[in-house]
Amino acid sequence: MTPIELFALIVVAISLIKIFVILVNPNKWIDFVETVWKNPAMVFVASLILAAVVLYYLLQVISIVEVFAVILFVILLSASTISVYSRDFVAFGRRMLRDKRIINKFWPAIIIWSLLSLWALSSIF
Repeated sequence: MTPIELFALIVVAISLIKIFVILVNPNKWIDFVETVWKNPAMVFVASLILAAVVLYYLLQVISIVEVFAVILFVILLSASTISVYSRDFVAFGRRMLRDKRIINKFWPAIIIWSLLSLWALSSIF
């Protein structure tokens, strides 16, 4: 099994487990989510490390442009999924924007997305 196949298998397993748990006992899923998010700093660091590892392996077989094409697919799929809660998400966005320290909280994401976007853009042109 290649690393890419392993990554796909991880997504499949998590997706199917999540769907099953939510259908059988939604509160169990929320309990799990709350447990994971109790330490946001750890989630932040672990996610960045894992994202870097996944990106490294992805770039062994596809380009950054193709990675961004897949990101577009995931964004559109996610938008269709959360669209049923659009009012809640807009309200959440407005609440976040009222935070005077929003830039301080998001600077790592801003830098990462800017650098990756510039990389993809330079590869296209």
